[in-house]
Amino acid sequence: MRCYIRTAVLAIALAGVVFGNFGHAVAADEPFDIDFILPMSGTLALAGHDINEALMAELDYVNKTGSIAGRPVRFVVHDDQSNPQLSVQLASA
Repeated sequence: MRCYIRTAVLAIALAGVVFGNFGHAVAADEPFDIDFILPMSGTLALAGHDINEALMAELDYVNKTGSIAGRPVRFVVHDDQSNPQLSVQLASA
């Protein structure tokens, strides 16, 4: 499972670099934000906390090994409260 999470995180980070900042000049020290929607409360909170812990371990690894194009990475976690409708609202925003 950790291998899948690591692969997903790296794929999302790469997609953000390729598509997120195309044509925009950004300071090298400005953090690169990657948003995640996780169930941090509600009935699925236990799984959400485990995924969040894995993401933070991956974040440490990425930032210690060069970040993304010299920019530090920051994960922004949004709590969907184990509610699929709230997930859709958060993703739409």
